[in-house]
Amino acid sequence: MIRYKNSTFESTLVDLDGASFEGCVFRNSRMRYSGGVPPSMVSCQFYDSAFEFAGAASDTISFMRGIYHGMGAGGRDIIEQTFEAIRSVRDPATVGKDGTEMANV
Repeated sequence: MIRYKNSTFESTLVDLDGASFEGCVFRNSRMRYSGGVPPSMVSCQFYDSAFEFAGAASDTISFMRGIYHGMGAGGRDIIEQTFEAIRSVRDPATVGKDGTEMANV
C-alpha cells in the first residue's frame, strides 16, 4: 500500500486504488479509482478536483446508469435508494429494497 501524508497534489492524475492519504491536499486534480482496493482518505482537502472512474469502477457506474435510465421508475427508485444509503453511514450493499438494513451473513 502506498501511503501519502501531508502531500499536495496539484494539476495531476492521482491513482487511488490501494493507497492511503492522510492530511493531503488535492488541487485541480483528477482522482482515479479503478475498482481495486478502496483507498483510505483521512482529513484531506479538495479544491477544483474530481473523481474519475476506470476499469471495474467505470463498469459499475455504467451498470447503474443503465438501470437508472433504462428500467423506468423502478430502476430509478433502486438507484435513488442506493444513493440514499451512500448519504447515510450505512453500507449500501446491506440495504434492502424497502430501505431497511439487511442482515450481514
